[in-house]
Amino acid sequence: MNYKKIRKIYFKELLEVYRDKRTLFSTILLPLILYPVLFIGVSSLMTRQTQKMEEETKVIALENFADFLQNPNDELNYVVENIQQKLTSNERIKIFNNVQTDIDSLLKDGVIHTIVKLDSVSLIEPQTYYFEYKFDGSSEKSSMALDEVKKIIGEFEKDLLRVRLSKITNLAENEAFLNPLSQEAKMTNVASSQQMLGMVMGRILPYLLIMLLISGGAVVATDLVAGEKERKTLETLLVSSVSRNEIVWGKFLTIVTASLVNVFVNLFSMYFSFRQMVSQVGGSMVGANIPLSSFIWVLLSLLPMVLLFSALLLTISTYSRNMKEARSYESPIMLVAMMLAMVSMFPGFEMNKGLAFIPIINISLLFKEIMLSGVNFLHFGLTVGSTIILNIIAIYITIKVFASEKVLFRTQTETSFAGLKKNKGQLLTPAIGLVFYMIMIGLLYYVGFAWQQKAFVDGNFDQEVLMREVLRTQVLLIGLPALLFVNILFRKKKGEDKKEGRAEARKFLRLTSSKISNFILVPLLAVPTLIITSWLTKLVNYFFPIPEEHFAGMMQLLEGDQLPLMVLVGVIAVAPAIFEELLFRGLLPRFFEKKGVWFTIIATGLLFAIFHLDFYKLVPITFLGCWLGYLLFTSKSIYLPMLAHFLNNFLAILLGQALIPEKYLTLLEGNSVISIGILAASAIIFVGFNIMIYKNNKGFEEIE
Repeated sequence: MNYKKIRKIYFKELLEVYRDKRTLFSTILLPLILYPVLFIGVSSLMTRQTQKMEEETKVIALENFADFLQNPNDELNYVVENIQQKLTSNERIKIFNNVQTDIDSLLKDGVIHTIVKLDSVSLIEPQTYYFEYKFDGSSEKSSMALDEVKKIIGEFEKDLLRVRLSKITNLAENEAFLNPLSQEAKMTNVASSQQMLGMVMGRILPYLLIMLLISGGAVVATDLVAGEKERKTLETLLVSSVSRNEIVWGKFLTIVTASLVNVFVNLFSMYFSFRQMVSQVGGSMVGANIPLSSFIWVLLSLLPMVLLFSALLLTISTYSRNMKEARSYESPIMLVAMMLAMVSMFPGFEMNKGLAFIPIINISLLFKEIMLSGVNFLHFGLTVGSTIILNIIAIYITIKVFASEKVLFRTQTETSFAGLKKNKGQLLTPAIGLVFYMIMIGLLYYVGFAWQQKAFVDGNFDQEVLMREVLRTQVLLIGLPALLFVNILFRKKKGEDKKEGRAEARKFLRLTSSKISNFILVPLLAVPTLIITSWLTKLVNYFFPIPEEHFAGMMQLLEGDQLPLMVLVGVIAVAPAIFEELLFRGLLPRFFEKKGVWFTIIATGLLFAIFHLDFYKLVPITFLGCWLGYLLFTSKSIYLPMLAHFLNNFLAILLGQALIPEKYLTLLEGNSVISIGILAASAIIFVGFNIMIYKNNKGFEEIE
């Protein structure tokens, strides 16, 4: 590559980006004006409004109090009269006296803010008084009125206690007797003002910076390629003496620069506006100052994320036919990034070795950690390192996409199903496959889970109902849609040979025979595969500790003794082996196989794992799914992965039913030398037997 040409492309694109006055205003001038208004103006307005609401009069209705007045019980009279008197004497409370009115309706209409009902009284010594508070939780004024009333009645409770104690001791007036543990205890916050500021900024800053990074880069990336396609100027650049790779690098660096400029300007304005707001409102953060070193570490950790999203956005822009299409692809990216970046705001989430490998979440939590306690170099290294690996992959994909004429100059494709059906190659694409897959996940989540929840009623578990609904899910929501799709694809018109259509469908799903030797080797691989997946689960547990209730939930499905073993085998082993394999090894590979065998194996394996909607099982199930895909393309038959799937689930049932002696489980699950030796032997057997299957079937199936 010629770096001088890359630099020329870079400066050319950068000049065009910032020549636009709208870009200058939205990326530089607007943030400098916006944050002072948001942080200072809005904060001041909220403080003023809160103070104003606290000072406003709240209307309170007393229900049933009159019914308890003039009662022969002295203490009851004392309680009723004094609560009324204390509420009436409060200058911020007005008592609503029209008892004939429907006060519940007035509460809903906002005329009354809170109703205090003396529900009942137990006259058995010591007397107990039961209150009911009615309020409108959607009204801030009603909630504030409730807090005020509860505070007054809570203070009166001490007066009542003093009266009761005066009857049995002369220490009733002694405050130390009434308050042995002082409610006015000294509160000492050992956190410095700097740490308090870091806590607040550590929650807000990661989310804002990540969203600004993506939104700022998206505007530029969309225009750089998709915009040039619309303006018909891309062709001029492509026929110049500059190579495709040099163009990609020039445009990529332009997006990176624009993203960083956007982040710098926003960070600068945000930081000074926040400091100004803190100095105005006062409190424990006054005088706090985040060290410059913290911001340097934040920016260093942010740089790999900038590179990652710049490459991703450039790929989207290159793939898109126009700017409108590019923005439609960017929207889900923004949504997912927003949800992941919000993890810094959630309580209880702290950086660890496992989360350091999850994109966006790792950066978000690393920001928070740096702001709160400084740099943990292990977490910093894992986060930056894992993101750099993703950068290399993303940049490689970007270069490949830009080099492909077929992708770079995509034309409008047939969108009607009838038209797509005529050209099955155009229908069986990764994009359409992902749409079908998302529909399947939607069915599983919204329908299948609703069916299965019928087994859990009032804390009771009915295994028979669960098995019935799991089977129903397998047949109707997993197997049937896949078969219907294939049936529509190969259905013959009137007068055509229907047998030929059925034969094509069977071939499409790879419902073909395979060598007997394959069916001998796969059972021999069942136990080694189970051992490897169990160790992968242990590895996940090391980085992401799996909650005990999660294990309990999985075992509840397998351990129950309400049904015969054969029923469990049928529902948990046989049904998934048939219906899940029809979807994940029958239909879905056809959408991806033009990308290559290994791409299809990995893609369908990952989709298979995600389909189980279990984060903790993502790695072991991905491994299992990839192995099943490997068996599919070596044997050229779906029956082999069906057998392997059945055996894996069958062994899981035997474990759940405690039909395997515990001494063997100890050897498999422990960390002793013997256990590690068994794992090594399993890995060797797994690799060796799979090579035998590969050679026995003369390599992978050739994709047409």
